[in-house]
Amino acid sequence: MKRNNIIFGVILVFFGLFLLLNNLDLIRWSIIEVAFDLWPLILIAVGASIVFNDKKTVKTLVWIGFFAIIIAYGFYLQYSNYQLPANTNPDVSYELENNVKTALLELDLTGVDLKINTSSNTALLDGYIGNPNVDKKINYLHGGERAEIAFREKTRRINLTGNKGYTSNFYLSDKITWDIDGDIGAVSGDMDLRSLKVNNINLDFGAGDINLLLGNSADFLNVDIDAGATDINVVVPKDLGVRVKLDGGLKHSNLKSLNWNLVNGWYVSPNYEASSSKASIDVDMGVGNFDLKVE
Repeated sequence: MKRNNIIFGVILVFFGLFLLLNNLDLIRWSIIEVAFDLWPLILIAVGASIVFNDKKTVKTLVWIGFFAIIIAYGFYLQYSNYQLPANTNPDVSYELENNVKTALLELDLTGVDLKINTSSNTALLDGYIGNPNVDKKINYLHGGERAEIAFREKTRRINLTGNKGYTSNFYLSDKITWDIDGDIGAVSGDMDLRSLKVNNINLDFGAGDINLLLGNSADFLNVDIDAGATDINVVVPKDLGVRVKLDGGLKHSNLKSLNWNLVNGWYVSPNYEASSSKASIDVDMGVGNFDLKVE
């Protein structure tokens, strides 16, 4: 194999991996930004390639080292950016106004250890966000009857694992009805919604590991999950009528072992028609595991 072909192959492998991880939303760093900081390193790599032009092993190791330094520097940027400034308050709280009947929680986050649970006080939402790069916003619509709460990262940089970014905890009021909309690049955590009245859950995950615990407070709960490489564990109460559709690529699930009826691609629980509370769960995942437990 020609020496130039080896170097070209190393470059293609690097950019292929970078693009793959970027498409799965597993990384959030700018290669242009890293290259701007480390551009002298390019001169060193090119110069070393010229000096060791007749030694293909050394030449290949130079370029492998070059890309390794770029990746390591990217990780350094990730973790340094998640350090909270001394004057940043990570806590957030919104009071429950008397005329609020419904609310939307919108999450646009990456690299987060996420927990959602029921509030223990009279607040609409209490929370903690361990990332100063997140914008917090609340709007009131329809004469104040609907509150829309949004948490969005200002920029999306590195993320390679779902549990090494930052922590976000949200505690929601059980006095109103909720919709939850999440665009979360990589996630690890628990969403315990058993005591909450929720009508719609729309989640878009890049990768990670999430536990979703559902309740039966709403007449009909619609769950739509679009996931990349994710392990999803769903727990439902035994008196909830449930139907599940699972689409996508390489995946594993325990749905067949439940011995539910299979109707037009939906796994339907035996009590679905008779139940006063129903849930429809539509999952489209690339690679991962989906398990559903009834308790």
